[in-house]
Amino acid sequence: MSIDIKVVFPNVYDAAKIVNYMEQIGKESDFLSFGEEGPQMTLSKEIGYIQHLQEENTKSFMLLFKKGEEIIGITTISIREDRPRMSHFGILGISILKKYWGLGYGNFLMEETLKISKKRGIKKINLEVRTDNERAIKLYNKYNFEIEGKIIKNTFINNEYFDCYMMGREI
Repeated sequence: MSIDIKVVFPNVYDAAKIVNYMEQIGKESDFLSFGEEGPQMTLSKEIGYIQHLQEENTKSFMLLFKKGEEIIGITTISIREDRPRMSHFGILGISILKKYWGLGYGNFLMEETLKISKKRGIKKINLEVRTDNERAIKLYNKYNFEIEGKIIKNTFINNEYFDCYMMGREI
């Protein structure tokens, strides 16, 4: 399959599109840490976050996956660089618009994110995933993430609790 998307680091001019994208995916899936209310990210906060990611000394990053001018997916690697004991690993966030699920784009997002993580000197990537998110777990297993633990009642949606796996892989 030929992947017809471009991968870019965001700039402040992307901030409004990122906020709109995040609001849209919140309406499309219950597997995120936020729902229809969106991530509560204002335009000014998003601009500040992008500016932080552009700082010279940060290993944290965001990738935008665009088809034309449409953002179809976003990945983030967040690192606690203020804590030297924890600065060797990043926490993965990954999302893709629902209309692109099951078409191979998730693999492309993961491969690009792992490649850049390695270039930035990240030694390990961790993530959280709901135990009932079979599609995501299958993707993470394909890229050698392993279940390292389970958090009971990690998420509360519509009066129901959901458990979460902690997964990780070394790079």
